[in-house]
Parts: sequence; structure tokens; C-alpha cells
Amino acid sequence: MRISTIVSISFFLCCLKFLFAAEKHRTVKTSRPIIGILSQSTRESYYESFGKDSLHIVASYVKFLESSGARVVPIRTDVGEEELTKLYRSINGLLLPGGRQTKASSYYNASKTLLELAVQTNDGGGYFPVLGICLGHQVLTLWISGVRDRCITAMKMQDSVRPLNLSSGCCRGSKMIGSIPTPLLKSNPTIATYHAHDFSCSLQKFLASERLTNFFRVLSTNIDDEGMEFVSTMEAKRYPFYSMQWHPEKSAFEWNPGKKIPHDATTIEFNYFISKFMVNEAKLNDHSFESETTEQNALIYNYCPVYTGRNYSYEAEQIYIL
Repeated sequence: MRISTIVSISFFLCCLKFLFAAEKHRTVKTSRPIIGILSQSTRESYYESFGKDSLHIVASYVKFLESSGARVVPIRTDVGEEELTKLYRSINGLLLPGGRQTKASSYYNASKTLLELAVQTNDGGGYFPVLGICLGHQVLTLWISGVRDRCITAMKMQDSVRPLNLSSGCCRGSKMIGSIPTPLLKSNPTIATYHAHDFSCSLQKFLASERLTNFFRVLSTNIDDEGMEFVSTMEAKRYPFYSMQWHPEKSAFEWNPGKKIPHDATTIEFNYFISKFMVNEAKLNDHSFESETTEQNALIYNYCPVYTGRNYSYEAEQIYIL
């Protein structure tokens, strides 16, 4: 047998091995996914009047996941690493929500612990997805870059609507954007996204960071109110980690008439596919609670949402106080 033939056969077998490994990762492990949402301190948010020493979760993030067939567990940020690890082993995915926490907050510290666990799971042959939104997008950037006070830049993007400027070729290479029906993207090349943030990672700083460019690929960029280009959507190259600076949870569930949140059918449909994608990713994880009782006691259903919509100075219509 010729050496070239042997090489060809070896290459073919390696390809098959890779394809089988990838297929194993894409196997559904649960039809009852539970996704954890990280909580935040009311002290460092708009909601201090609901309890200075309380934790909260904005209800639209919960509805965002529930609308695509997931249940939600709140993740407290005032617990130790042991308790975070135990809860991590029970949930099928993680959502890091937007907010106004500082870089030195318990939100960042808890995020770091959970992200390191997610890397361990994926490196070990498992599958654990993470979705970062707004502050969560920034935390993923800070965590990977390792330069906590330099990669995030101040910018003006409060209550702004921008088209989703997709990077060239991202539809072919991205699992998240690739999951969105092509007709929706082709017929609406400038889909509106809602931004409410004072900071982000500029494209210039992203490209200057070897850690960031090695870990993430940029799916979209946008321009802030003063002309600065920033990374608005990104996806990890090796891990099921996805993040966006904009808010896919608001269009269908937040109704403040003083905000520019788009409520058109196309935007809501597009945001729904982001939710559906994350929930389907969580179905590929095999974590579970140790008992049905433990699971029931952990669910967000144990808390009642508080209506804040009477005061439109707040960002959210409803919040959960933990």
C-alpha cells in the first residue's frame, strides 16, 4: 500500500473521530433544562429602595428563558465557592445578566468562579453553555483579557437603538447566529438591537488583546453616540460561550414608555431565536439536582416578582427580590 494511501486513510479516520466527538457533544441530554441566572445586589443597582441588603434578578431575563422552554434557578452571589460549585453541578447553563455592578463586586467574583467551572466541564468532554448580556458581556471580556481596568472603555450608549452590524462570514461560522433562519437575516439586514450601557470593549482594544482574539470571534460591532466602534456580539471559538452588549430580553417584556426599546415583530422574533438557541444549548448538558425536592426548592417559582412599573425611572417592569 502506498504511503499516500495510508496517509489518506489516516486522515479520513481522524475526521470521522472528530465528527463523532462533535456529534456526541450535540446529543440532547435533557428535555427539562434548568438555567441559572446570576443575581445582583440591590445596593449597587436601581432597586435599593426594595431592600438595601437584598439580592435581585430582573424578571425579563427569567421570561426570556422561560419563553423557549427552560426553567430558571436564581444564583445567589452572597454565598461561598463551595455552594456555587454545588449549584453549578445541578444546572444546565448560565446566564450572566445586565446590571450596574462594579468590577470588584460579588457579581464579578461569582461569575469568575462559575466560568472557571464551565471551562473545566468543557475541557473535560462535557458541555456547559454560558450567555452574557450587557454587564455579562463585559464580565466575559474582563475575565478573559486579564486586564480588569483597561479593556473596558467608557462610552455613551444609554437608551440607544442600533442595527445589528454582522461581521463578514459570521453566519457561516457562528453557532448562535447560524441558528437563526437565513430568511430572517437576509430580509432584515439591519435588525434593531437595544443598548443601555455606559461601558463596553472597543474594537480597537479587543483587537489589541491576544487573549481576547484567541478566545473569541467578533460576530458584530456597533458605533456609540460619539463615534467609537465597539464589540457588540461575540462567541467563543472553542467553548459554548456567547455574549452581547445589547439586550435581547427587553423587546418582548419591558414596556417603559420613556425608553426607546423596539417592539416591532421582527426584533421580537430575532430575540426569540437567541433565547431558543440558549435553551437548546442547555439541553446538551447532563447536570441535574440530587433530588426532585432539592430542584423544586431551588427554582425561581419560590419567589414572587415585584411590580416596579408604576415608577418608570426603573429599568425593569418586574424584579425578583431574593
